[in-house]
Amino acid sequence: MTATNENGDAPVPASGKEGGDEKKYDLVLEVIGGAFVEKPAEWVNHRRSKNYIAEILGTDKKWGFRRRFLERTNFGGASYFSLDDFQEGHIYEIRCVYYTGGGYPDPRIDDIFVVEKITNDAVYFRRLPKGEAIKRATQMDAMKSPAPLIHEYMSP
Repeated sequence: MTATNENGDAPVPASGKEGGDEKKYDLVLEVIGGAFVEKPAEWVNHRRSKNYIAEILGTDKKWGFRRRFLERTNFGGASYFSLDDFQEGHIYEIRCVYYTGGGYPDPRIDDIFVVEKITNDAVYFRRLPKGEAIKRATQMDAMKSPAPLIHEYMSP
């Protein structure tokens, strides 16, 4: 299973389970203990890496998107996100980028996703084209709410 970059041309490996219902999703993150979400398998643990998951809350003149960066919780040497930070229909930017010794980015995941479904076992994401993400962020600004028009965008 792969996710592509925002241009749709370079496939990027995506975390997740193979088979069944998961195949129609671009990224699947496992839910641990009913309360925590595993970070993507593409997460780069290196000092020259930049990794984060951020909820898109609207637009920002300086940074493009207004974001809320999700905090991680550490347990026994592993880090997880809180399941409460993920909402169906909400938009998330997920970046797992390694920078080479020459300073060039080598993205593993660098995309914008919408949460399609949350179950007891996993959080299911679908890649959202950047133009659509901008449109939805602008709508959030107009509504003064981070909650997107869920019903309009949840249908395939």
